[in-house]
Amino acid sequence: MNRLLKLGAVLLAAAASLWPQTTINGDRIDVGSGNYALAPHFTPKLYYGTPTSSDCNNSATITSSTNASPIVITHASHGLTNGTIVRVYQHATNTNANGIWMVGSVTTNTFALCGYWDGTVCQSPSTGNGVGGATGFYSTQVGHTAARIDPAAATQSLYTCEDVAGGSPGWSLQGGANTRTTAVTDLSPVSGDSGLILVINPVAAIHLTRIFCAVQGSTNVVVNLDKRTEAAIGTDTGNHLLGADLTAVSGGANTSTFANGAGQCGATTSCAIAAHAPVVMTFTSVSGTPTALDCSVDYTVDAP
Repeated sequence: MNRLLKLGAVLLAAAASLWPQTTINGDRIDVGSGNYALAPHFTPKLYYGTPTSSDCNNSATITSSTNASPIVITHASHGLTNGTIVRVYQHATNTNANGIWMVGSVTTNTFALCGYWDGTVCQSPSTGNGVGGATGFYSTQVGHTAARIDPAAATQSLYTCEDVAGGSPGWSLQGGANTRTTAVTDLSPVSGDSGLILVINPVAAIHLTRIFCAVQGSTNVVVNLDKRTEAAIGTDTGNHLLGADLTAVSGGANTSTFANGAGQCGATTSCAIAAHAPVVMTFTSVSGTPTALDCSVDYTVDAP
């Protein structure tokens, strides 16, 4: 058994020597197998509270780039070291420089864009497609991700370090990460159910984006949503969130999106729902004898 364990250790060590590795912010990543092609993976950093701004404020302008292999970037006193991962973006003419690279052949004012820096040679080097001038930026942070986990707000949000304007990176909350759906079903709905069906009572501020309703049975059900208070949840405020009632028809369905205009959301500028502001379903009319009404409401959790 000991011999087998020793043999396994030797094989693992041999495999590791054939698969180059590097370290990014303490997270080991594989960067190639033979061809040294860089395949970076930035593990999201976890935050309790808003991601730290200093973790997404790093960018520098490019003075020039060479039409060579590897591409060499010039920026006076850049401060980078061999093996650093950078993202080059918005660089014109020599557009092949744009992307994620490992820095190599560093001098005080220049650095090469490599697929992998093996300590001596720039492996899988970039190849220029023109001489680049003073356009674009490079950053050691742009493209990184962060996950905010906040039990108090019951939210988990994914952020990406972005630099859309150029030269001013910042954390951007990703819409897909904070989108939610809530669903309600009313069996044998009648007009008297108006205001009794709680759709959502959010623990954090949200924005409603879409409602979908379908009815079963030979009937039509006309509904809306009403934003109320916990202290007076049984009182219709008239603050109906849809500018026009939504009709769920027999054998079909209907949907409505919430526009940012005065015609919807109770004549407010958006469908903002504050924390602990319950939203209930109102029934304008019910015709026939429906067996069930099914509705779902999409919403986004506001950026913390």
